[in-house]
Amino acid sequence: LIFSAEVGGGAWAYLHRSKLENYVREEFQLIVQTRYNQDSYQTTTKLWDQLQTSLRCCGGEDMTDWSLSFWGSYNPRDVPDSCCVRQERRCGRFGLTNKIGLYREGCSNKMVTFFSSRLLIIMCVGLGVAILQLMGMIFSLMLCCALRGRRGNEPIDNDSNSKSPAVMAAVV
Repeated sequence: LIFSAEVGGGAWAYLHRSKLENYVREEFQLIVQTRYNQDSYQTTTKLWDQLQTSLRCCGGEDMTDWSLSFWGSYNPRDVPDSCCVRQERRCGRFGLTNKIGLYREGCSNKMVTFFSSRLLIIMCVGLGVAILQLMGMIFSLMLCCALRGRRGNEPIDNDSNSKSPAVMAAVV
């Protein structure tokens, strides 16, 4: 059941990758505009800062997204410090006006490019995992069938050299 869900999910994701791209873009915009630096989303804020630093990006579509965000309403003309090439305190101050030393490309573009460029690798790893799971299922079925063939202490093969001691005593 899990195996078929994994294969089906992988096939669906491949066939609907443009929908997934749009979903990533929408969610990134939602994070930037409404969730960043909110009290109930502090983990999201930390993860977003890490994402911007790791992917070297700023905002959802681009750095100007911050001017339309909840965070931007309290920090006009600023971008988060995680948008800075050199991470320093308050380096994002007036980032929307001077734009020097900041990442300009949006994170949704970077994320889509990241996965698109590695799609073949992701598919090969998924296929390898699927093959391993399939082999595990086959070997489990073989073991189950072999154990079903046993009765009591009798060995699986029925040749005369491998009979149990009780059977051998009865023969003699």
